Amino acid sequence: MRELVLAVALVAVAATAETKTGRELAAAAADAFERGRAGEAIDLMRQALKLEPANPAYQAALGQIYLSTGQSRMAAPLLDRSLRAAPGDIDVGIALAQAYQNLDRDFDALRTLGNKSPREPYRPMWLFIRGFSLFRSGQIREADKTFRDLLAYPDMRPPAHFFRANCRYVENDLEAALPEYEAAIREGNVPTNKALNAYYYNYGLTLYRLRRFDDAAAAFRRSSERFSRDPLPRFFLARCLTEQGSHQQAIQLLADVVAEFPDFPPALYQLARLQAQHGDKAIGQELFRKYSALKQQQLIGDAALERQIKLGN
Repeated sequence: MRELVLAVALVAVAATAETKTGRELAAAAADAFERGRAGEAIDLMRQALKLEPANPAYQAALGQIYLSTGQSRMAAPLLDRSLRAAPGDIDVGIALAQAYQNLDRDFDALRTLGNKSPREPYRPMWLFIRGFSLFRSGQIREADKTFRDLLAYPDMRPPAHFFRANCRYVENDLEAALPEYEAAIREGNVPTNKALNAYYYNYGLTLYRLRRFDDAAAAFRRSSERFSRDPLPRFFLARCLTEQGSHQQAIQLLADVVAEFPDFPPALYQLARLQAQHGDKAIGQELFRKYSALKQQQLIGDAALERQIKLGN
């Protein structure tokens, strides 16, 4: 009998859900999302879309939820359909461009944004997304102009300086890159800036390539302090220590990096060299054997690493 009562109750609940309108489901989805229940919000919006599959507002809402939860591949087609139905919707256009960027489709992002900046308050985000895609697609001068325009917005000045520095870096104008990185660090040195480690790292890499090893070492230390789960700042800090003749400190630092990141061949190779030249030759030979076993994996040499800046996105 209990099972029969439960079955009847479930049927009643299902029938009630089926009678809800798309607007009611969408409102419930918005409430669930605001309460941090993204999975429930997605389910509710999918039900709303099932009732009204051509509704651009529902397409946009579900696309935005997917985008906010890191599911850009699911978000892009929904946002694209919504934007086609309402081409003037700036929110949807910017969201679609972000989804395309997350999918490494920068030319689609640029096509979606267009060349004419929107009205306030959308302009700063439009400038940043456009500049980022211009930079990644190799249109460096246009990217630099875009980030220069972004400097007009105080909250966006740190990333604007950072990417103007990146533009100079990739053009090998290292001296001109330094003041831009310094401005990005100075104005972006706040606890909420999750990209600050990248600012310090790129600044250190520029100083390293200019052979200013003391200053570079300080920048790499700050980068590692901000985000310790990245082997590159410590790797280049060890390279700075090596250039300064602090071989034992470099050996210890590289040993720590290799222990934490055993599949990072450049650190293993540099540690093997230092042990063979300035430490324990037997340990160096063993490390070279381990390195040889990793040669089948992709290996990035020092020269290539020196040119790999971070984008801080």
